[in-house]
Amino acid sequence: MYSLSISTLPIVAFLLFSCAGTEREQQPAPAAATDNVTVLLFDFKDYSKEPGTRWMESAIPDLVAENLSQGRGIAIVPRDLLRNKLAEKGGTSLRTAADDALALPGFAPEEPLRKLIAESGADILIQGIYYVTKDGGMQIVAYIYRIENGSFKDLGIAQPAGDHGKDFFTMIDNISGTFGSLLPRAVKRFNLPSAARVDFRGAKKIEDLLREKLSRERPLTNDEILDHVRTSHGAH
Repeated sequence: MYSLSISTLPIVAFLLFSCAGTEREQQPAPAAATDNVTVLLFDFKDYSKEPGTRWMESAIPDLVAENLSQGRGIAIVPRDLLRNKLAEKGGTSLRTAADDALALPGFAPEEPLRKLIAESGADILIQGIYYVTKDGGMQIVAYIYRIENGSFKDLGIAQPAGDHGKDFFTMIDNISGTFGSLLPRAVKRFNLPSAARVDFRGAKKIEDLLREKLSRERPLTNDEILDHVRTSHGAH
């Protein structure tokens, strides 16, 4: 198992990581229409210097969304819908910054994205960064925020590390599991009573969930499932 420290990330990522607890005022988001916890997932930012890793910018949040959607009391804002609405507003990047910088709370997102956040009615935002090394090691840092009264409030961080091929799905499960473990503190501390009703009992691991959806005549291996995820997210 690889264990990459945050210090291995570029300086800009380290500085942004240190700002994760700050808040940035935005347009107030409307109240959710249901008793579900509504989750918004943005693309992750690739800080790798190795080629062929950009596909994970969208694959990581897509898979986390797939994983979390198994929970009762969870509503995921569809990511395809997010992309379409962002394009309608003139936005190009489903992150809180342009491609050359990751904007965490404390940094103003582009105006089209500000409107998208407000209109989504989301309770929680998940976004993050990742880094792949020459030897295949990988670090993901997923930032989880409560959106309340137009502000981002730091709920917690997931920091799984491992081999980007062998351990990729395990790292996705780690992010989803961390999210579930953080929900109890969101009930009172972050004024989110609906979080108390979320239930992940019976949820499958992401590779098992994908295997059920993709397998036809025979169960697919983990490598075959990973190849499918790569190609479906634009890897060549």
